[in-house]
Amino acid sequence: MHLPSSMRTMLREQRLRRWWVYIVPKGENFYVGITTDPPNRLRQHSSPTSFYVKGPLERDQAIRLEKKLKKCTRLEKWALIREFSQQE
Repeated sequence: MHLPSSMRTMLREQRLRRWWVYIVPKGENFYVGITTDPPNRLRQHSSPTSFYVKGPLERDQAIRLEKKLKKCTRLEKWALIREFSQQE
């Protein structure tokens, strides 16, 4: 099927902006990553009761934020998780 150029551009832009960054506690550590499907990724992490998700973002923005969050301290990561959980 041939799509008009404007439609292809719109679909490409939508894909670029559909990334999320997340933090999931794993025992004494945290898993920080990016995904295009947060509900599925959280299920893969055994459906945690507390977590942090930020998005949608463009892929490069998500990667930058992921790298930044990986450098955060445990207390900073827990603070993000608590703050996100209170918004729900």
